Amino acid sequence: MGWQSPTLKGLLENESLIEEGLYDIASNFVSNEPSYTVSKDLLNIWVKKFLRTKLKLNQQAYAIHPGVVDTDMAAQYNVDVKVSTETIISALKGADTPVYLINLSVQKDDELHTKFFMARKVASYVDYEGKKFK
Repeated sequence: MGWQSPTLKGLLENESLIEEGLYDIASNFVSNEPSYTVSKDLLNIWVKKFLRTKLKLNQQAYAIHPGVVDTDMAAQYNVDVKVSTETIISALKGADTPVYLINLSVQKDDELHTKFFMARKVASYVDYEGKKFK
């Protein structure tokens, strides 16, 4: 999982990527790559590069990696074997960072706006496997 295709990785990390290009990438790659993986990568890039201009005054948005959550989907894909750097966590623990950010959003901190979070902390944007985006 993660960067299934070096071509996809190159397209998403291209500094001159425009929003319409992201839609083209989505159309081309979702039919050729695992849709869940591509959708997570596309969403993270969209938040990182384009969301800031879409929100209204007093709105905040974040990208969040809650961790590898113990779900039927994780079990179906045997995630614990494929993702060796993370421990599978409960849904309650996976909800910790999103709930933390909801409470934090009341304070509206522009420094945190459109940042990527892992375990309540700002982190580098990562793909599905935890590999950093540029």
